[in-house]
Amino acid sequence: MEYIVLVNGKEYGPIEQKTLVAWVEAGRIMHGTSVRNTLIDVWKKAGAYDFLSEAFETQNINFGLNKTTFNSANTIEDDSLNENKEETLNIEENDNKTSYENPFYPDPANILQRFLAFIFDYVLLILIIGFILALFISLQNSLNLSVNFLFYLFFSISFFIIIIYFTACFGVFAQTVGMLFWGIIIVRKGDDARPVYLLRAMFYTIFMLVFGIISPVFIFTYGKNRSLHDVLTGIQVVKTSARSK
Repeated sequence: MEYIVLVNGKEYGPIEQKTLVAWVEAGRIMHGTSVRNTLIDVWKKAGAYDFLSEAFETQNINFGLNKTTFNSANTIEDDSLNENKEETLNIEENDNKTSYENPFYPDPANILQRFLAFIFDYVLLILIIGFILALFISLQNSLNLSVNFLFYLFFSISFFIIIIYFTACFGVFAQTVGMLFWGIIIVRKGDDARPVYLLRAMFYTIFMLVFGIISPVFIFTYGKNRSLHDVLTGIQVVKTSARSK
């Protein structure tokens, strides 16, 4: 996942997560610096990201910075963050007045968007699985293999492809191809819209395959545009745009 850093009204990025960690360790980003991932316009303080906690500890050791207050003596300059090499990420004690968290809230995706994304993904998967089926039929005709053996092998491979497709898309990109097309993503429940990682994405995929058929009924009765597998895994499906705070 990639991130954007906001300092004095100017955005830097997108940068990869490992680069963001390196900038924190180098003192280029402070706890109060506004950061968001590129998938949704929800800003939060860098110190609120769990994966940056160790980096801030390293920063504190290297520079002796306090986690909540930064004065001019503690300012760390870095000219590589801008083109003219004149601006710096100077974080002072009162700068937190302009580094605000969650200027936007995630806006839940509606049932139609989710349904259309679902159809898009399953058409794509049917095409892939159909190609594999044609390949298996060709193998059976040419090698005279057992039909039962090929059936179980085909079923296992198809199931594996479905699991890998959704888990990888959800855990790495926060959206499938269909969700990308219709402008929705999955994030963890909450206004800070934290990313979903592979383990949670895997459970989400399994529950989706088990309970997906009742999703329209559950969303209609439960409300809040959340399905049963959303609730069970602490996930929400939101638009890539956001609603104002």
